[in-house]
Amino acid sequence: MKLMFVNYLYHDAGSVMDIYSYSKAAKKLGHEIIIYGQPKKNIPLQYSLNLNDADFVIFILEWTTFSNEGDQLDLIRILDKIPRDRRIVIDCDGNYNDRVQIGKDYNHKSTKSSQLWMEIVESISDKIFQPSLQPLKENVQTFFFHAYDSDWEKPLDFSKNDFDMIYVGHNKFRWFPMKHIIDAVKPIRKELGRIGIFGHGWDKQPAWSKELDILDNYHSKPSLLKKLDFQILKPVPFTKLLDTMSRATLNPIIFRSIFTHFQLTTPRMYETFAANTIPVLSMNNDLARLHFGDSAEKLVLNGSNPDVQILDFIKRPDYYANFVSDVRSHLNKYHSHALRLNELIDLVAS
Repeated sequence: MKLMFVNYLYHDAGSVMDIYSYSKAAKKLGHEIIIYGQPKKNIPLQYSLNLNDADFVIFILEWTTFSNEGDQLDLIRILDKIPRDRRIVIDCDGNYNDRVQIGKDYNHKSTKSSQLWMEIVESISDKIFQPSLQPLKENVQTFFFHAYDSDWEKPLDFSKNDFDMIYVGHNKFRWFPMKHIIDAVKPIRKELGRIGIFGHGWDKQPAWSKELDILDNYHSKPSLLKKLDFQILKPVPFTKLLDTMSRATLNPIIFRSIFTHFQLTTPRMYETFAANTIPVLSMNNDLARLHFGDSAEKLVLNGSNPDVQILDFIKRPDYYANFVSDVRSHLNKYHSHALRLNELIDLVAS
């Protein structure tokens, strides 16, 4: 079967690693995945604008969708060429919902933009999916698009790490969840080594935020980060993501407030467990066990003494590596791209 993915890929954001792994899994299973669009030198995948190549078209909607010139024309072209029953939508960011705001985070700036988005999605397909445990809309089904690739795995050896903690990712509404990590680190900062954040929007507004009128997306407190000696470093391409995360003993997995509200999974939930690091989970124990298996509970940062936990992670990484290995086994068994691809093929063909 030939599946065409519609997604505007960025080399340092979004679901590019998932899509790369889906393409690899498809070849092994006798299928083919094509990316709609012109080839990108820094993202080596199979691209095509020939819609005759596709048995089904999968719209993978993220924050990049419809943000680039010509996207609307491409949408019209696809809808004209591909019958409705051969198109599905995977709404990764929970935008196919009424407007919701949690603190400073929101899925849409206005009710009008929410309605417009939902109209666009409904014009594409009746089959709408979200990577959510419980989609809020009755016409939305669950499909966990993000998955785990065992080929990503790095050996767990912390002897050469040059950071105690790293977070790799852009800010975009993540200051509030990051603040929980900062507050946990603050009492013990002098006992920790280097801490780094790789990504846009942590120490200053990205160059494009004013032009796009999204200054509030990148709210942060650079003075606090500087005071606590958090190093802000350049974003990394997906080809260097795992190597970068593997430089630190700890990597927190944090979630936008709106993603927590919609119970959405994210790429980083799976990618981090493949790195040479101890993932620190910002979720409750029940969710950790549900997604990652029973051993994941040992990696959850609790609310009562998170500073003590972080120090223990740093002092006993080999002990916690046992739980990381257990989670890797669980993810390989239940959350591989091959399993997900088979589920996806069943969904599109039903």
